[in-house]
Amino acid sequence: QGHSFGDRIIQRAGQLLNESFSGSVFRIGGDEFVAFAIDLPRIEFDRRIESFKESIARDSIVNVSVGAVWDDGNCAPRDLVAQADALMYEDKRNYHFRR
Repeated sequence: QGHSFGDRIIQRAGQLLNESFSGSVFRIGGDEFVAFAIDLPRIEFDRRIESFKESIARDSIVNVSVGAVWDDGNCAPRDLVAQADALMYEDKRNYHFRR
């Protein structure tokens, strides 16, 4: 449906992510985002992840794969991003397997 439609989907995905993780969402690639939730308790982190997934499920045009990692501050940010990235690709494979 063209580049402008793809751009709108990417913007919408970022908007939905920002609704769950306001102010800590960064676009790190063409269609990839990272959100940092610093000093957020695990239960709140899990709640926000679920809220984001529910928002995506209700959206008519956006479909995303999610990789979420919570840590108590013992892991370097680059390692957390690498772990989340691996989980995101696993989620993507599982999505295509379910279809």
